[in-house]
Amino acid sequence: MTGASLVGQNVDPDYRNPYSEQWNAGYTFALTSDSVVEAEYIHELGLHESKTIVINPLINGVRNTTAAFAAAGFNFSGSIRDYQSIGRSRYDGMNLSYRKRMNKYFSVNATYVLSRGLSYNGNAAAFGNGPTDLLNYFAPHDLGPTPSDERHRFTFSGLVNLPWGFKFAPVMQWASGRPYQALEGNNDSFGFGSGVGSTHAIVLDSDPTNLTGTKTFSAAQLQSCIAANTCHQVPYNFLRGNSFFQLDTRFSKTVKFGERAKLELIFQAFDLTNRANFGGTYGTSIRAANFMQPTGFYHSRRSYCSEVVLG
Repeated sequence: MTGASLVGQNVDPDYRNPYSEQWNAGYTFALTSDSVVEAEYIHELGLHESKTIVINPLINGVRNTTAAFAAAGFNFSGSIRDYQSIGRSRYDGMNLSYRKRMNKYFSVNATYVLSRGLSYNGNAAAFGNGPTDLLNYFAPHDLGPTPSDERHRFTFSGLVNLPWGFKFAPVMQWASGRPYQALEGNNDSFGFGSGVGSTHAIVLDSDPTNLTGTKTFSAAQLQSCIAANTCHQVPYNFLRGNSFFQLDTRFSKTVKFGERAKLELIFQAFDLTNRANFGGTYGTSIRAANFMQPTGFYHSRRSYCSEVVLG
């Protein structure tokens, strides 16, 4: 077995457990005796999250550890990945909500969230998140929204008492599109060898809005334009999918049998508008035919059921 096919992995001796710094502030105001408005701000900074660093990248085609291993009698010329606790992430969110307690006729819960979640080249607090540039672990183009980031989210739910003992309970959710990657499809655009984070789409400085402008470039051509500062990587999670919308509902009726028994009939319907929600599941490689095309569904379902509950 050749040493070039092996990969060394190491947990950094200075590795620390991740932690977060958090603070929040809120205010509640009673509009009436049975309704309230709340406003809240939340800030969280994640520190010492995991990051995978190749500590012996290829520089001009040579790893700085190959000669040392050979001198020690080992035929190893592969990459060595060091798991370091140097990653970070951030979340900021403002929550506004209105709640009305149940009176004789109805109750309401409505919430709006304006938020932003940022991380470096991956999920917040994930184990990995390798940088795309091993000479700059926190390059600006590696900072972007987390995969679950939704800038706006609105939810509404309620319970309405209808005539003849029927109850109607709708649940509506709307959220802005989730982010997803635009990838070059060539992961060694800097010539560092294996182990680096997937290279984001590289665009020409002369045509920065054309994400597919370099899809026919070879690794050598990409390295050449990067070295000449005539092209650059787009930021992490540069694209956004379609917005999310789902409307569910439930109808129920309770029939009492004396004072100790009752029969509750429930009918539920999900995704009444039959909307296809894709989340961030889109084609990501600019070299693939499905680039920017949906590749899967997120919380898109439609089903109907009725239940009989005895209690």
